Amino acid sequence: MSRPSGRRRRFRENSGSDSSGYFGGIRRATDSRPEKTAQKHNGKGRALAGSLLDPTVLSTTAWSGEPLPGAARLALFAVLALAGAAVAATGVMGARERLRPNLFVGIRTAYTLRNERAWYTVHRKSSPWVVASGASFLVGGVGLLLAENPAVQLSSVLAACALTLLLLVTGTVLAHRAARREEDGRPPR
Repeated sequence: MSRPSGRRRRFRENSGSDSSGYFGGIRRATDSRPEKTAQKHNGKGRALAGSLLDPTVLSTTAWSGEPLPGAARLALFAVLALAGAAVAATGVMGARERLRPNLFVGIRTAYTLRNERAWYTVHRKSSPWVVASGASFLVGGVGLLLAENPAVQLSSVLAACALTLLLLVTGTVLAHRAARREEDGRPPR
């Protein structure tokens, strides 16, 4: 019988009674050895700043109940701030009718892609909602920076994402209705 190679062999070799398993030190809810993950937080292991994209930083922080480390918190804030700025800029460009019909940015539905008039009308009418959703990303990022409690940090990010989604969907639906009403010649509500 041939010996398995590569990933399968490493999995079998590491999946014995050792609780670290194939993932080598990611702390799980059932992990009884917290010292293995503590190394990632107290500087004995690899540096946290160099491992911002490493999912174990976020997963071990979530399991351990510790707040996000400074570098990871700043990186997540930067992502939220840039995403919020991009969404808000899209809203401003839509209000000024500077966002031309395209397949990459904006409200791309069958109705808006059908003709340019519908595109500009929907974007103009949804722009306050889109700008507000961009601002909610920024507020969530600020909440993440200011909070020291990990539950508050997570809640601020999740609330910002949920509020952004709610505002974008609401603005899109209301703008579509208003544009169709305008197209049919009916008075706006």
